[in-house]
Amino acid sequence: MRVAIVDALADPKYTSAVDFQAVAASLSAEGEVVIWAKLSYHWREVLSADLRAYVRDGGFDKKTGAEAGALTTAHRQGFWDAVIKPYDKADWKAIEQEHGMSTTKLKHHFRVVMCKEVKKACGK
Repeated sequence: MRVAIVDALADPKYTSAVDFQAVAASLSAEGEVVIWAKLSYHWREVLSADLRAYVRDGGFDKKTGAEAGALTTAHRQGFWDAVIKPYDKADWKAIEQEHGMSTTKLKHHFRVVMCKEVKKACGK
């Protein structure tokens, strides 16, 4: 079920609702030149894969660089905060049908349990 939630958050239909421009502005304020479209791609192809492995296997894969500091804690937290903000726009009905759990329970699990675990894993 957790992998299905991460997959829903990495879906291009969902990521179009994520404000990656705010993340880019935040990183640019730190002196880094960041293009928001690259952030969207990085979330869909790299960070969501790291998160998928984390929720599936219970830890980050060493080769992904997630623990090696490829991104700072602030960067990972900025991505995560941006990604979870429009969580209502994810395709919860598809996850509900696939796993037989109500959308209300899925959203509750996501907000209360998964978000807390991911924030901890991001180093917050």
